[in-house]
Amino acid sequence: MPERIQELEARLAKDSHNSSRPPALDSPLTKPPPRPWRQPSGRKPGGQPGRRGVPRSLVDVPDQRVIIPLTGTCTGGRNAARFPAGIEAPVPYEPSVSALAVYMTQYQLLPY
Repeated sequence: MPERIQELEARLAKDSHNSSRPPALDSPLTKPPPRPWRQPSGRKPGGQPGRRGVPRSLVDVPDQRVIIPLTGTCTGGRNAARFPAGIEAPVPYEPSVSALAVYMTQYQLLPY
């Protein structure tokens, strides 16, 4: 009886990868384990220690507010303007600008 059980378990373990069975007979519920494409580096995912982060924090009273006018005519439905000279650091945006960006990309389905 134990030989029969071992024979049946061995038959169940076979699929198209380790026998001559066609792939159509493989169970749709089991997938072969993924093979790694690259070797692990040993580092944790995310920012590494010592990385200099740049936060974008809002302040209650901004020291400077710059309004950048759009120049020229609309070509193809998009306008663009360049940042003024001297602005090189990341600029925090008001919550309304972030909300508008989410609305345009998620509800209106506009690409970034």
